[in-house]
Amino acid sequence: MSSCTLDLGHDVKPRKYREQRRQFAEAVLANAVLVVEGGTEVVTYLAIADALDNDTAVTYQHPDLAGLTVFDAGGDARVPLYGPIFAALGKIVFGTHDSTSLTEEQKKKAESFAIHLDIGYPGIEDLLVSEISPAVLRKFLAAVASRADYPQHLGCLPEGATEDEVICLARNVLKAKKGVESLAPLLIAECGVGQLPRTLTGLLLDINARLTTKTATGSDVLRPADGAGEGDAGETSDYGTP
Repeated sequence: MSSCTLDLGHDVKPRKYREQRRQFAEAVLANAVLVVEGGTEVVTYLAIADALDNDTAVTYQHPDLAGLTVFDAGGDARVPLYGPIFAALGKIVFGTHDSTSLTEEQKKKAESFAIHLDIGYPGIEDLLVSEISPAVLRKFLAAVASRADYPQHLGCLPEGATEDEVICLARNVLKAKKGVESLAPLLIAECGVGQLPRTLTGLLLDINARLTTKTATGSDVLRPADGAGEGDAGETSDYGTP
């Protein structure tokens, strides 16, 4: 067994650490960490992981078995800040966030990510309604309209609504319910084979391939050391291209 000090640097204040201590505990015990920007992203990625795990046509290891934890950074600009922290612990670190301009310092920190993905959209809700077909969005809106937590002020989808109206309402419904109470997992649940959002699905499959390769070679057992994460740093994924 070995141990090391968790160095938060100047980016994560003690109060923030206390707020995130459960997440940090899970990250310390994990083999790898996927850093995302918010609660909506956490529940959405986990819902897609469940769907991939249930698809017998796809070779995919669920995050629970792969030792991958999804970490909520609390904002898109904060995602890169956690790369060096977890890399210093010997973790394989991945990062993804909405389309945003990063400072040079943030870009430097993002080099700690084995895969760093800008999703190419201003928000995950925009990605979901763009990459999931209107037919699935229509089914989703019908399924959630009777829920007690449905945002009633948005109204329900009128009969004979156009595809543009379906997309607009689905986007607004998703944006009205953000965080861990997001309705996005219910949208993912309506997706059949081949209907999952390709950018998010591609990222999870790419991460899975990376972790599977590490396991096969025996190099997934990492130890905190100087230069942890070197060799994978700075790689980007092609899955973010719409």
